Amino acid sequence: MLGSQAQYETTVDLADERELSRFVDWLLYLGDDVEIVKLPKPMWRLLRQKGHRFDEKKS
Repeated sequence: MLGSQAQYETTVDLADERELSRFVDWLLYLGDDVEIVKLPKPMWRLLRQKGHRFDEKKS
């Protein structure tokens, strides 16, 4: 079984709803294997609205 690992750091303007939504959609596209280490509360709210399965305890 092959695996890969990456670390991604970025900044997102939380006041820009379009940018926030695109970033959350990208996280959802990556799937359930993503381990979120730190995420702002507005992103968690949007993830919940869109039906995420990520574990918020990791943030």
